[in-house]
Amino acid sequence: MKTSYLLRFWLITMLATGAFLPQSVAQKALPARENGLQMAAAGTSEKPMNTVVTVVTGSSSSSSIAPRTAGSALQPEQAKAIEEIATYLPTQCKGIIRNLYVRYDHPEQRGLGGKTTVIISGNLPLTEFRAVLVHEVLGHAMDLGCLTGTQSSGPTPYKDGGDQMYRDDPSINFYRLSWATSKTRLPESQDGDFVSSYARTDAFEDLAETVTFYMFQREEFRRIAKHNALLAAKLRWIETVAYPSAQNYALGTYQWNSTDIPWDTTMLQYVWLGPAVASVQD
Repeated sequence: MKTSYLLRFWLITMLATGAFLPQSVAQKALPARENGLQMAAAGTSEKPMNTVVTVVTGSSSSSSIAPRTAGSALQPEQAKAIEEIATYLPTQCKGIIRNLYVRYDHPEQRGLGGKTTVIISGNLPLTEFRAVLVHEVLGHAMDLGCLTGTQSSGPTPYKDGGDQMYRDDPSINFYRLSWATSKTRLPESQDGDFVSSYARTDAFEDLAETVTFYMFQREEFRRIAKHNALLAAKLRWIETVAYPSAQNYALGTYQWNSTDIPWDTTMLQYVWLGPAVASVQD
C-alpha cells in the first residue's frame, strides 16, 4: 500500500518505540526516509536489552558491517549472514551503515532502511532475514547513502521526501528507466517491467527490489531480461554501475511467470551457497 512520507515515518517511529511520540516531536514534519529511521533507532534504547541487538552504532570507518556484540542475543547464523552480505558492498561503500539494529520483539515491519540506518526483525526465518537484509543494505543504503550526487550538478525530479537527488547521482539512470518522478511512473511503463509488485511502489523500492532479485535469482533475471528491454536495462545498470563484480552467492529456484508477478522478491525461494562455495565455482 502506498503511503505518504509523513505517514510512513510515523509508522516507522511507532514500530521502533512501541509508543506514541510526545506531541512536540509528533508535530514535526519527517520529510525523508533517514530522518524517520534515526528517530526509530533512538527509540530502541528504551527496549529491553534482549529484544534489540545493536550490530553497528555511531560513525564508523570499518571496512565491513561486522557484528560487534559478542555475547549478545544476536544469533550466530544471523551474525554470519550480516558479515556475508557486507562483503557485497564496494570498497567505497563499506562504511555507509552507521546504525544497524536487529529486533527480537516481533516488529510488524520486517525491515527498514535508509542512507545510514537499517532496522531488521530477528524473528524472521534465516532465508528471509538474509533477503530482507539485502533489500535494505544492498538496495536502499547503497542507493541513498553511497551512490549520491552533488548539488552543483543540478536537481532532478527524484526526491526521497525532502532529500533531493542530483543529476550526477549514478542511480538516476536507473530511476529514469521507469519513473518520471520518484512516485510517478512513465506513461509507457508496463507492470511486466518490474521484478515485483512492490517494486512498482516508487523509484527507490524499484531499485531495492531489483537488486534483491539479482542477488538471489540471478540466472532467472538474466533469462527473462532477454525478452524485456526494460528489465535488460535494469540488469545492465546493476552489473555495470552498482555491483559490477558481485559474486553469485545464491542459487535461485524461482521461475518467472509474467501473469503472476510476485509481491516482493524477499519471499522467493533460493539455496544459499555463501562466499566460500561461490569462490570455488568462480
